[in-house]
Amino acid sequence: MVEGPSVVERDPHAPRRFRGYQRRFERQATTISPMPHTVYVFGDLIWPMPDPGLLAVWRAMSIDASRWDDWHGFVDGTLGGTIGAMVDGVSGRPAFELELSDTGVRLRACFDDAHADDWQRLAIAWRLAADLGAHGEFAWCPSEQGAADIAYRAVIHDYVSQWEKLTGAHTSAIEVMAGRREVAALATQRGNCS
Repeated sequence: MVEGPSVVERDPHAPRRFRGYQRRFERQATTISPMPHTVYVFGDLIWPMPDPGLLAVWRAMSIDASRWDDWHGFVDGTLGGTIGAMVDGVSGRPAFELELSDTGVRLRACFDDAHADDWQRLAIAWRLAADLGAHGEFAWCPSEQGAADIAYRAVIHDYVSQWEKLTGAHTSAIEVMAGRREVAALATQRGNCS
């Protein structure tokens, strides 16, 4: 129930029949809850050589966003811990696929706003892989496409991680990626984002 003033101001001089419609509309307006905003997160990492040791080192790395100052507001107060603990904590959700191997990592996931810290920590984990010589990409975009869209992308290569904020028409670079289509299919197939 919504606290505070009513959504619809009642007119005390309106005919009795009309006041009934006002009350019904007010009741509906106060009980409709907005749908959560959902986002697609996807990425691929390839290790410089097939080596299970690189995966183990990556999982043991501490999540630390303070290493970079180019986040453009994407990371805000994320939880710490290790990449391995974070990955183990988010695995098993309905619209979440993470494949770990000695050749690389593949992520396809759908999240709602309640799990923003998870997608932020995944972005940090992807950027940390640059320290191990990995190359690949990480992308974040809203599940619904539109003119006012915003998207983020990390490009990892040559021991460097670059973070980009894309807006407006520039988001089409993310919208046409195969990973986005795969996450959309995953979310449709499994039913809901977590």
